[in-house]
Amino acid sequence: MKNTAARKPIPEEIDRRLRNVVLARWLLPGVPVSATLAMWVAVAPGVGEFLQGSLLMLLPVVWMVRFIRHRLNPQVWPNSAAGGGVMVTFVGGPLPLLLFAPLNAGYFLMTMVLGPVVVGGVLWAIAKAMSRYVLGNDPDALIDTPFPLTYRATGDRQLRLTVTTTEVSFERRGFLASNSSTYPHATMPLEVVEVLRLGPVEEKRKVLFDGSDRWPVAVGPGTALRIGFGRPERDWIFPTDQGEHLARLIQGRMAANA
Repeated sequence: MKNTAARKPIPEEIDRRLRNVVLARWLLPGVPVSATLAMWVAVAPGVGEFLQGSLLMLLPVVWMVRFIRHRLNPQVWPNSAAGGGVMVTFVGGPLPLLLFAPLNAGYFLMTMVLGPVVVGGVLWAIAKAMSRYVLGNDPDALIDTPFPLTYRATGDRQLRLTVTTTEVSFERRGFLASNSSTYPHATMPLEVVEVLRLGPVEEKRKVLFDGSDRWPVAVGPGTALRIGFGRPERDWIFPTDQGEHLARLIQGRMAANA
């Protein structure tokens, strides 16, 4: 299904917040990437070495372009900034060593060990502040935005529900997970959602969701949102304390597509 998020109008207040952080969104990746490229130009001894190293220098540039293009997905800004900061440090960190201190092994070790943590952490904090500012404190104000919105399950932060302007999807992330609890990904168009119910899950159980014939999800006891697609035995059950908001979000975006 074709995604219409880019064409969906942005509410005036949210659009104002986006405009207020435009400069910061460009400077956050632009400053470290520009510094890295400038040092590489100064370090490269010849045309051959410059061209060889330029392939490596493309990595920070690609990250910068991708970060700037994520204008309509504020939730991904912090992690993207942190990952880019770590990459830029590994790529550009040794360059000052070649320029100013060829024999300073201590600087090299500090750059490779502490540098990624410090740079990645600082960029994450800045991007997190921008994301919180744009998203605001009223989740219902985001219903009419084109932003993809992701929510973590209560009691299982690896299980996530994402609602775009056209789709709803489940994803369970994590490096260490057995096949019995892993649910890689399933996506359904909003137009096929038939039932939204908020209610309790009495006991822990494993559920095989519609859209997946292989990977069950372990659902713990507590409040959950049930999303139905016409097959009650395969409803999506998402443990959450934000069920009422999620139901309004899905219903609002369904109505906008009607």
